[in-house]
Amino acid sequence: MNCWPSLIRALCCVVGASWLAIGCAPSAAPTTAKPPAVVPSAASPTAPSPQVGTPVLPTNPTVNLTVATIAAANYAPLFVAQALGYFSELGLNVELVNTVNVNEQLAALAQGQLQVGACSNSVGCFNALQRQIDFKIVADLKSSGKTERSMGGSGIVVRKDLWDTGTVRGPQDLVGRSVWTIAGQGSGQHASAAHWLRRNGVDPASIDWQQIPSPDLMAGMANGAIELGSQLEPFMTAGITGASTSYLFRARRCIRRRAASISCTGRASIAWGRWSGSASWWRTYAGRAPI
Repeated sequence: MNCWPSLIRALCCVVGASWLAIGCAPSAAPTTAKPPAVVPSAASPTAPSPQVGTPVLPTNPTVNLTVATIAAANYAPLFVAQALGYFSELGLNVELVNTVNVNEQLAALAQGQLQVGACSNSVGCFNALQRQIDFKIVADLKSSGKTERSMGGSGIVVRKDLWDTGTVRGPQDLVGRSVWTIAGQGSGQHASAAHWLRRNGVDPASIDWQQIPSPDLMAGMANGAIELGSQLEPFMTAGITGASTSYLFRARRCIRRRAASISCTGRASIAWGRWSGSASWWRTYAGRAPI
């Protein structure tokens, strides 16, 4: 009996079944390598992220500034800015130093003891500019404004009893008397008062010009020691409301559109041509050029 055909068929069935089993078996899952663990380095700590809303200071590190002031209303914005922290927000550590007048500030500016000070329409300031002292005008501190109520913060005041009795009522009544100003002859107050006097036919040289700080002027008029003075705000209004003084004229009547005070800083230059004629300016405006 020939059995080869049956054996061949049996082998084919076995082989076919084996291939079928291999093809239907589930495939092995692919092997993936695990990433190495990251060990934080102690030498490079992570920098903290800045807080949201924290302003970046314009000056870093903080800049120290010594700023001169005078007992006058036009310096009030500096004290407001100091109290409300405006300087600190800009990275400025500001020390406000009280001075008697701008002439005292000029010397300190030239020597580097002050970084910010003020100047005025005075001989001292014009001379400093003429000598090309190393500072620069950066802002207007006090000048005539654009409204009728904002044209100057000073004026000539007279003791109340002299006004009430009619002893002093006009510029002619000042002849032979002493008038006290914050910086004496050659000051911005002297210039304004001299201009007023000349406009009314009075020679400023006929007046005895003396020097005294504004708070002391107010006290002197209250106790009867002083008759006349050129006073600054807020002392002028305080004296009038306190019934110790009356005013003869306010500076806004003679300084319209004129800059009465400026703020200065050190280490810069300026256009000197504007100030080179200080002597001729004084001859025209105040009547003579004090030395």
